Amino acid sequence: MSAAITTAVRQISDNLGVAVLGSTITARTRAPGRPGLATARHPVW
Repeated sequence: MSAAITTAVRQISDNLGVAVLGSTITARTRAPGRPGLATARHPVW
């Protein structure tokens, strides 16, 4: 049982890490003066 919980937590952590990384990359590369574009292109996991 604990192994399943550990796996689930690890998957959630990986998803959060990918989401944060994607948002950071988009925020750095998006055109200035267009807020909200990064959030629209990256769904919340």
